[in-house]
Amino acid sequence: MDGVVDVVVGYSGGSDPYPTFENKKGHVETVRVIFDPTVIDYDEILENFLEQGGLPSCTRGNYQPAILVHSEAQRVKAEAILRMLRHARIANVLPIIAGAGDFYIAEAHHQKYLRKLSRTMPYDVSWM
Repeated sequence: MDGVVDVVVGYSGGSDPYPTFENKKGHVETVRVIFDPTVIDYDEILENFLEQGGLPSCTRGNYQPAILVHSEAQRVKAEAILRMLRHARIANVLPIIAGAGDFYIAEAHHQKYLRKLSRTMPYDVSWM
């Protein structure tokens, strides 16, 4: 996706600074999307997230969809999009919105995981 500089898998939300996949210590799995706002805007990032699987029909453990925001402007935009989705009743489960907090990069073998599996995925993961 033009404008997406990098996508990094990691953990956020817990208190321990050394989470791992096997021991998340209160963290949840997260993805940090680094983008160039002169090429792509935050709204497009949100729309792509929601189109590419951010709207599951149920939650499973660490897989509660969430939008972790870094600013009040991002929170306002995310809330507006979710209000529209709720009104349109497009999904059973909508992402939660929370502050981004600290981010801890996941182990190397978790990076670009979907790209490694892209031959078996039914949707476009080329932007990841």
